[in-house]
Amino acid sequence: MLNTFIKFSLAFMLAVLLSACGNGEPKTQTQAAQTTEAQTAQAQAPETTEASTETATENVAVIGPDLNGATWTGYLKSERDGIVYLTAVVTQAGNQVTITTSVDGIAHELIGTISPAGKVDAVDQFDKEDWTSVYGNVSKNSINLGDYIANDKGRIVDQNILILKR
Repeated sequence: MLNTFIKFSLAFMLAVLLSACGNGEPKTQTQAAQTTEAQTAQAQAPETTEASTETATENVAVIGPDLNGATWTGYLKSERDGIVYLTAVVTQAGNQVTITTSVDGIAHELIGTISPAGKVDAVDQFDKEDWTSVYGNVSKNSINLGDYIANDKGRIVDQNILILKR
């Protein structure tokens, strides 16, 4: 588990560094640092979203682990795009959960429910596919969801996976 976390952390840092290079032209250390700072600020920017989340859920008791927040990071492994690193905002009111990620298309917005034990069942608003916590219940710091992919005969042939941590 620690090796997986280390690999994920290194891959995430590499993705941040590569995105700091922009169009592939070399940048000075100052330019790279400024770009990285801007990206960090942008990733932390959903303060209004987080504040509105707190307001919206202030009067509704949370069912299961409290997932509310804009500090989620992770990746999406999809059949179509491979592994894509992302950030996410999660809102939760009662047993209703919405996960909005920084990717377009598959897994951009998942809307569903959570049980008191932390089982999540959600529907992807892009392709109406079902996503569930097939790897075990979610916790206040970890969300692992899967979307089974079936062929024309209904046989499961692959799976999309969304992994979020904070």
